[in-house]
Amino acid sequence: MSEGEAIIEKTLILLKDLSLEIQEYETGDRDTVSLDFYLDEISRQAAKIVLSAYDGEMEPLDDLAESLQDQIYTESPIAQMILDALALSLSTVKSLIAEEMNQDLDAWSRSLSTERTFKSLVDWISSLCEKDDTFSAILLSSRILAHGFASTVRGDVEGLGAALDYYNLLTFRLYDPHHIESAPLKFFLYVSNLLLTNVAMLRGGLVERMETYRRKMRTSTRIAQMLDRSLAQGSVPRISMAVATANKLAAKLAARSIQEGDDWRLLRELNEVHWLTSKLADPGNLQEVRALQNNLEAAIHIIRGSERDLELAHEVIERGVEGESDEAYREAAVGVTTSAAKLLFLGLSKHSDRVQEYMKSRLTEDKLGGIHKINVDFLKHLDKISKKRGKRG
Repeated sequence: MSEGEAIIEKTLILLKDLSLEIQEYETGDRDTVSLDFYLDEISRQAAKIVLSAYDGEMEPLDDLAESLQDQIYTESPIAQMILDALALSLSTVKSLIAEEMNQDLDAWSRSLSTERTFKSLVDWISSLCEKDDTFSAILLSSRILAHGFASTVRGDVEGLGAALDYYNLLTFRLYDPHHIESAPLKFFLYVSNLLLTNVAMLRGGLVERMETYRRKMRTSTRIAQMLDRSLAQGSVPRISMAVATANKLAAKLAARSIQEGDDWRLLRELNEVHWLTSKLADPGNLQEVRALQNNLEAAIHIIRGSERDLELAHEVIERGVEGESDEAYREAAVGVTTSAAKLLFLGLSKHSDRVQEYMKSRLTEDKLGGIHKINVDFLKHLDKISKKRGKRG
């Protein structure tokens, strides 16, 4: 068996195992699915075949693409969507290698090279998703994957970084798990992001140089830049002080962004703070920064008009957090923070106070996504800002 055949066989086995786990989860026979593990490993295997195709060995990529077309998971729509997302990602890269996309790729590269056009592209694809035009959103997103792959093989760190930023920013926008129509796009973004990251890691050198790009991006932020400076000091208390100050800035930015109805600066800050978490060594600092992320995300939810958070906050207060995973606690923290903040901006401060009292009673230090003092302090800052603006009025 050749190396390519071994990789294909391993990829198909991983997909089958993932499909079985998903089916067991859907029937209630399993509590969780190891989605991150499987998709990361599947993408790592696929990345090897993609790079060999770029170096001239197309047959394994053709064989893998053909094998994926033969797989049908009728028992699980979710598993089928994941399979389709992987197949489309490989098809996109295959077309690029065959130079079927090169003629219009430069235009897409320009779209990612300036802040204004980049924002317009993210807004455009978000609006397509909101209109349930998922097909067009996926088609346009595939061009981002092509741009990211082309940048990777050319050694263009900024092009790769912009493509990865696009995936993160759009994922932050498409947070609503109950918007079923966006699920195919979310899986495509997730799989494409993993595939592109693994190709970059196998290519060598680019990931190590990514910090230069990140520093450049952080120059246009205030919150992330402040945290970055504190991380350079390496002191746990100093980082905690910086997070507290950054939290005040986040409240000011949230108030202004909510008033303007524009979440772009929040998204940019959230993305850079997200990247900074990989630098945190102390668990306490990591919990603080994750809580700060949740505050930024809560403000975005208010701007995007999420009704899910109000429902979630009610469910959490009535019955507690469903599930014991960090993700379940993170979603709960974002939900109650969003709910309390939204009530403040609606002038329903007494209702907001009730939610905040619940949050104070549930402060936790043992879950990365749990309700944290940083969340409560964020709401205090928002309350002060809203009262000051009320006096001016």
